[in-house]
Amino acid sequence: MTKRGLLFAGQKKMKSQVTPKQKGKHDPSARKLTAKGKECYYTTIKQINLQKKKIACETYIKELKPHEIMLAQEPYAIKNKICYVPKTHKAFSPFSKEHKIRTAIIMPIELAKKSFVLTPFTNRDIISVKSNTHTKKGIMWCSFYMAMDNNNQEIDPEALDKFAKLIEYTNSKNIPLIMGADSNGHHILWNSYKTTLRGRIICELINKYNLNVENKGNLPTFTNTRGFRSVIDITVTNKNANKLIKSWEVDKNPSLSDHKMITIKLDIGNHNTSYRRCTDNIKWDEYREEIKKALDKQPYRYKEGATPQERIDKDTKFINKLLTEVFNEMCPLTKITHKSKVPWNKEVDSLKKKILKQKSTTIGSTTEENRNNLKEKEKDYRRELQRIGRQGWKDFCSTSESKSKLAKFPKQRNNEWERLNCLKLPNGELTKTTEETLKYLADTHYPESDLHRQTLNTDPQDKLEDEIITSEAYNRAIKTLQSKKAPGPDKIMNEMLKACSDLLESPLKHIYKRCLKYS
Repeated sequence: MTKRGLLFAGQKKMKSQVTPKQKGKHDPSARKLTAKGKECYYTTIKQINLQKKKIACETYIKELKPHEIMLAQEPYAIKNKICYVPKTHKAFSPFSKEHKIRTAIIMPIELAKKSFVLTPFTNRDIISVKSNTHTKKGIMWCSFYMAMDNNNQEIDPEALDKFAKLIEYTNSKNIPLIMGADSNGHHILWNSYKTTLRGRIICELINKYNLNVENKGNLPTFTNTRGFRSVIDITVTNKNANKLIKSWEVDKNPSLSDHKMITIKLDIGNHNTSYRRCTDNIKWDEYREEIKKALDKQPYRYKEGATPQERIDKDTKFINKLLTEVFNEMCPLTKITHKSKVPWNKEVDSLKKKILKQKSTTIGSTTEENRNNLKEKEKDYRRELQRIGRQGWKDFCSTSESKSKLAKFPKQRNNEWERLNCLKLPNGELTKTTEETLKYLADTHYPESDLHRQTLNTDPQDKLEDEIITSEAYNRAIKTLQSKKAPGPDKIMNEMLKACSDLLESPLKHIYKRCLKYS
């Protein structure tokens, strides 16, 4: 057994790397660096035994963030299907028609697409999932529930055989292994107050296969309502996963399950942090002044080139560079924070606090009244979650007339959006052809538009582009631009054009005319 495995969990110390925080500015290049100067990307693992409690699953699984992985034991399932899994995640569980599942691994969809269950190392008590990450070896995830039926100190031989084969496979292939287990055993290796027969069996396995226990400290991971506390939930890794574990801690707050939530921070090297530029706090008046100053220093001149196409390219590059440089200075990159998917409000938050408070008072109490009060508060909490979920859907359906709300319907229907075939006319009839449908849409949404009725002068002596590209047409096009829309490949947002439309009128009209003339 390694020196690291022999140390008590409370005596282990991990070197934490602190990066100075920048107020207001977040640059992707300012990520955490290792001693060798390489970039580190982090993800988080949540480990907990949910005890098949509906309230615990409904809260903890729904609160998973898009980059978090959960190693769960005894999840709440209906017909062997894990409940309350958000759309951002996918659940892996053992397939068994005869027995109920006892373990599950819930991971983000992006990682789940690169993952698969290894059936030779899986049964109702243990599940093994391999993920193909940025490295060729990948990572092996495992959730193990060491059931203790009828106070039997021995572990299920079938599950133990699966676990032994899994360790041999990962060691032979040099694959990192991270396993979250509810051991139901005690040993001083993970700072339990005593050592039992089951704890000795687990310790012998750890010593035999040169594994490490990542537990730190002596905070209890199991606390029931009768006041019994112990450390029975452990995190085990092999030698290839030692460098991946950056921190391990037990949540000190009361839990909705008898088991505490364990948070493990990993450095897997492939979790890319998302950044964006938020235009809510930018002052467009100052942006316009900066554009005006930049044009005064370097006024726009018609570029010279060998061909008209080269001159047009030079003009567009000048405008693009001018707009993006000033915008990037005034609107720095900010890190995207993922909000909880649970439809939260003050009532749900207060009910959750009441449950945790009642549970803390119930611990160590043998009265039946306290237990009944806890069950009633849990029922109220579940009913409130269901109520606000239904009310949220009703509110969404009642306000679905706006374009932003209607745009969500194709995604909710799994991208099976039907094409528009016909519309109902004011006289009660339906349109018969696509041309008739489009004509009715144009007359409804653009009643004042009479561009199709204009007769342009086609005399070659007159400039056709001067009749099309006018100041009125330019201003009308600028007004139709909608705010808060994603930019194109040129990274120019509609707000940027609307803020300084008068300053860019002359160069943009010149570019448009050249495009029409030489197209």
